[in-house]
Amino acid sequence: MELKILKKDIALWKKFKKNYDGVRLSDSDFNVLCNLHAVYFNHSFYKPCSCNGGKTIKQWAKELDEILNV
Repeated sequence: MELKILKKDIALWKKFKKNYDGVRLSDSDFNVLCNLHAVYFNHSFYKPCSCNGGKTIKQWAKELDEILNV
């Protein structure tokens, strides 16, 4: 089954990438990351802990970048 990527999600992702420096993340950008990851990786919405240098957050950003950076 082919993944359907919505244009509005690509626009959200581009804005996210402009704002995210790999360290700091605003609340609204964090919500975008968590929501998009839940949608495209088929899991319920939740906000991972930023402990351990935000390892999960960075991993999610990398995974989303692979599919949304078109």
